Amino acid sequence: MPTNESVSLEALLWDMDGTLVDTEPLWVECEKELMAGFGYQWGEADALHCIGGPMERVELYLKEKSGSNHEPSWFGHTLVEMMLNRLAQGAPLRPGVQELFAASREAGLKTALVSASRRSVVDAVLSSLPFEFDFSISATEVSRSKPDPESYLTASQHLATSISSCVVIEDSRVGISSGLASGAMVIGVTDEIFDHENFLGVSDLRSLPLADLRSRHSDWVDRVVRKASA
Repeated sequence: MPTNESVSLEALLWDMDGTLVDTEPLWVECEKELMAGFGYQWGEADALHCIGGPMERVELYLKEKSGSNHEPSWFGHTLVEMMLNRLAQGAPLRPGVQELFAASREAGLKTALVSASRRSVVDAVLSSLPFEFDFSISATEVSRSKPDPESYLTASQHLATSISSCVVIEDSRVGISSGLASGAMVIGVTDEIFDHENFLGVSDLRSLPLADLRSRHSDWVDRVVRKASA
């Protein structure tokens, strides 16, 4: 890992569902509607189990709860098709996203969208956004999706930045675990506490303007990166 003298904030790596756009309620609606067709009442515990993906895990869970003979892949395909129909109406941005993204662009930071959703869903969201990313990666393009760090490491490599020069922005336990495993500093938009030196929790992104994010990253480099490279 590089020493702290060579590390500055160069890129923001954004999760999509629940972090960038408020799609998680849409996923829950689709899950509830799909499972109602099998006579299963989809509840809060079911939804929480599936938040953050990856789809392979969600497919298996849906099949188990359905009690049907359908292959797990059938559930994934059907769920994605239902979601695409809803995304055709657009996906609302989460609070503070527009402001932080605009500030990061103005400051010359690179940006990547790193999602555990499939490419078709990622493309549907990207087409609805009022801004563009330098790079995007979906579960379709990796061999191991979140919570494995592969997608975040791939994004940093594509942007030609070290992972310690990136800040990951996430909201779910699965995604936060992926970001932490990559070695990046992770901003968790969550009330959940992670006992990890790379983690910073915020209520929403409106409480973390870019100047504060730069300061937090610089403090993290001094405190964590320097120690690791000593």
